[in-house]
Amino acid sequence: MMLRTCLWFDGNGREAAEFYVRNFPDSSIDGNWITESDTPGNSVGEEVVINFTIFGMRFLALNRSEEHTLNSSHGYISYAVFC
Repeated sequence: MMLRTCLWFDGNGREAAEFYVRNFPDSSIDGNWITESDTPGNSVGEEVVINFTIFGMRFLALNRSEEHTLNSSHGYISYAVFC
């Protein structure tokens, strides 16, 4: 089982991941997930998740859908558990 930090963004997850990778050593963009069909929160072809590594630690950048509002009560960080 693996726990990974998931950072939420308003559509600029790729830009953020590229910024981190450019500015920190031992960092890389490791992959992404683009929707292949329309979902309740995303349209076909949208990049939803960007997998990246900073200092050897793996992260997810999540481009949230409009139905998921970011605010201080929900936070901008969550965790993904991979089994």
